[in-house]
Amino acid sequence: GPLAFLFVRSSSFILSMSQAPPPPPLEPIPKWILALSGAALFGIFTFVGWWNDAANLDPSKNKKPKGPSRVVMGAPGREQIENGEIDLKEVAQHVQPLMSKAEQAVRAGRYAEAQQYFVMALSNLERLVGPENPGIMVTCMQLARVCEAQQKFDEAEKYYVRALNVFENRPLDNEEEEAYQHVLETVCEFCYTSKQETKAKRFLHLWMESIERVQSPQARQSLPTIASLLGKIHFDAGEYAEAEQAILKGIRVMDSLEAAGNTGAQSPEDFNLNTIMYLSKIYTAQGRLEDSSKLYRDLEAKYRTLYGVQDFRYARIVANMIAPFSFDDGLYQDSLEYYDRVLESFEAIQNGTATNSVPVTPARLALEVMEIKNQRAASLVELGRIHEAREVVQNLISNAAPGRNTPMTRSRYMRTTDATVVWDTTNSTQDDFVADKYLKIELTNAPTNKKIPEGAVVVARFENPEEGQDPIVVEAPFEDDKVSLRTPLIDQTKRGYYLVEVELYKDSSKAELLSHHFQMIQSILDSRRIHTRDDMMKEMFATQMNMDE
Repeated sequence: GPLAFLFVRSSSFILSMSQAPPPPPLEPIPKWILALSGAALFGIFTFVGWWNDAANLDPSKNKKPKGPSRVVMGAPGREQIENGEIDLKEVAQHVQPLMSKAEQAVRAGRYAEAQQYFVMALSNLERLVGPENPGIMVTCMQLARVCEAQQKFDEAEKYYVRALNVFENRPLDNEEEEAYQHVLETVCEFCYTSKQETKAKRFLHLWMESIERVQSPQARQSLPTIASLLGKIHFDAGEYAEAEQAILKGIRVMDSLEAAGNTGAQSPEDFNLNTIMYLSKIYTAQGRLEDSSKLYRDLEAKYRTLYGVQDFRYARIVANMIAPFSFDDGLYQDSLEYYDRVLESFEAIQNGTATNSVPVTPARLALEVMEIKNQRAASLVELGRIHEAREVVQNLISNAAPGRNTPMTRSRYMRTTDATVVWDTTNSTQDDFVADKYLKIELTNAPTNKKIPEGAVVVARFENPEEGQDPIVVEAPFEDDKVSLRTPLIDQTKRGYYLVEVELYKDSSKAELLSHHFQMIQSILDSRRIHTRDDMMKEMFATQMNMDE
């Protein structure tokens, strides 16, 4: 769709486009460009070829440009043709051959060569029709695309702006507004591709203004996403009032589209979750925690009314969106209440007393419950209820079935990225099986977490696989927003789970404790049953079979 590059889902408003390679300059082909094929004014080419027959545009034969060609002509261009000020055959003679060579070079991947031909074609067009004539727009767009493909972003920007200038400082009819919107879309895409998101602010504003002038039902479908992106850019710049205004505008438009049944391919549910998340971050950044809490409570009430508290859809939305967003924004009491409601929903589903509209297997539901209880413990930690949190995780360890995926814990400062029992068999030979075993946990300071101060120290207390022995204590500095801690080599492991409790201190003096972090570590191998590499493979296979079941 026309907003594919802007489409956002789940909890992220950050576009991955900026990490993608530059798009091919001639593909994909926008529909509004394809519409010009066969009626390209002044020898203007399309992405698939040049005009089919220049004679079709010869005023002496009383044939006028067809349909959408007037979109790029504008009133000035039409008047010049009607008054005989532009000789179309002369334009074809001096422009079409250069365009053909440029197209061949592009399709062969010779972008620098294509750029040279496009520059010459543009120069000839400017000489024949004038530098301000709307007819130069498509040529400028092609030049911008080949420059972008070569990562010549400054040059690409210059040509994109020239293409936009074609539409400015004069009234536009609806067809011209539509073409203007597509050019603005392409320019916004360029801003993200070239990692110049802040420059997109002006173009997003112009895009919204054009859509509002036309009031096309289809074009209005783009407004909520455009407003959300604009809000994100304002937020990143610390312009919270402007960010809030843009986000609220997007919500109002989406509500009106949903009421009119005109949301297109967009999901109002996804959009509302995303925008509420960002609006909450705007409030949190300004210290408006009560406003942020109200947003989430209103959203939870909406889905409770829509689905019912004992519906799996309600539980998943609250568990995966509303509760963790509240946690990330420091609303720990709210997040605890949301996780408790989700557990009530899951319990009703497990007991068969709920009307569940989404098929879910008992194994999947058990995993969901395990993850919710684990994150509920994190909320207890942040509320200072450390003992309760420890009991929750210990109960999970006692009752969890081996072979299930282990949930990765998030806390105010840290997020677990890996927690495992490592079996290192690199020192083994064909005749002598050797496995060095140890427990390991890796943590990161994720973007949604509170920033960890420089010089912070992490102390990890690993449950000792040797029964009756004291925990294994490992300490390390938190550097480069991540830390990896591992125990010394251990002699034995059993199938099940081990607990690791992590404490984060402000500095090496360990005088100020910043946070606790609990994590379960799964052990899928029983060392007492493994004496050869074949034993190890059989044990791993048996574990996988249990997980599949």
